[in-house]
Amino acid sequence: MVRCNLSVLLAERNLKITKVCKDTGISRTTLTYLANNYSKGIQYDTLNTLCTYLHVSPAELISFVPVDIYITYIHRTGKNNEQLAIEAEITYNGITRKCGLCGNAFIYFSDFDSPNYDSSKYPKIPYSVDIDVALYDAGGDVECENENQFIINAFQSLPITFLKDIENNITRDILNDIDYEYNLSNFTNEVEPITTHFSWDPMLIKK
Repeated sequence: MVRCNLSVLLAERNLKITKVCKDTGISRTTLTYLANNYSKGIQYDTLNTLCTYLHVSPAELISFVPVDIYITYIHRTGKNNEQLAIEAEITYNGITRKCGLCGNAFIYFSDFDSPNYDSSKYPKIPYSVDIDVALYDAGGDVECENENQFIINAFQSLPITFLKDIENNITRDILNDIDYEYNLSNFTNEVEPITTHFSWDPMLIKK
């Protein structure tokens, strides 16, 4: 996996994207995508400009670990859509496997009074969500145990910054799904953004 450390470097230097954009001529969109690791690539001239501006080497701006973990699908299911079924494609030690994780997304609601809101359909509106991601309980199933160990080995080889990127991607996808379910985009000026709390299965975190 490859990640851009721009957000970390900017925070260390107390720099805002707006200033970097003005100083370097790099577009705000490009800088935002790089800082949030949404970008699929970086041009050499952009890389050169940022390294020169921040006084860092390419190796300090771009990090690499020989593990790929991509979340390919997240499904909210069960009662009140609180259960998570997560599909991931993981490459570790040269082996690529499609793996599964599970978890929960517990939503907390508050009363919401708006003339534009269909309170008969949704009497309350989401304001917070607790997300946890875990391994499936193997229950003695050897194949599941082997898959869990493969997942553990891959996740524990990741630096915390890479793990945080995966966490952010999962959170973003779940929030987008909740937004769609409750039509929250229609009330962006009337409701506060949903707050989140995220936790990983302790087995996935390197001690």
